[in-house]
Amino acid sequence: MEGAFEAHGTNGTITGTGLAGRALVETTNGEVELSLTRVTDDGVTVDTTNGGVTVTLPRDAKGRISARVTNGGIDYDGLEITTSDKSRRRLDGTIGGGGGMVRLTTTNGGIELHGR
Repeated sequence: MEGAFEAHGTNGTITGTGLAGRALVETTNGEVELSLTRVTDDGVTVDTTNGGVTVTLPRDAKGRISARVTNGGIDYDGLEITTSDKSRRRLDGTIGGGGGMVRLTTTNGGIELHGR
C-alpha cells in the first residue's frame, strides 16, 4: 500500500502489510503487526498500552529507530542497527545510515524488529 496508513483501535490486533508511506497506529488493548516495504521520510509511529509491537523492515531499509517499553523488552534480528542508546527498555539507533523515523512505544508488551 503506497501512501499514508492510519489505524486506531481499542481491543484487538492491528495488522498492516506491504506498507510504503507514513504509518500511524494507536491502540489501547491489542497487538500491532506491521510489515513495511520501505521507510519513507514521513516515518512510522506505533503507540499501544497493553500489547506487543512487531515491525518487519527490508534489510536494506534506511531509517532511524526509537523504541520504548515500560514493562517488556526490545528484540531485533536481521537488521544492522547502529545503536546510540540501548537497554532492555530503550533502543535508539539508525539503519542504513538513517532516514525516516520509526517510533515504537508500548507500556505492557514487548517490541520486536525483524529484517527480511
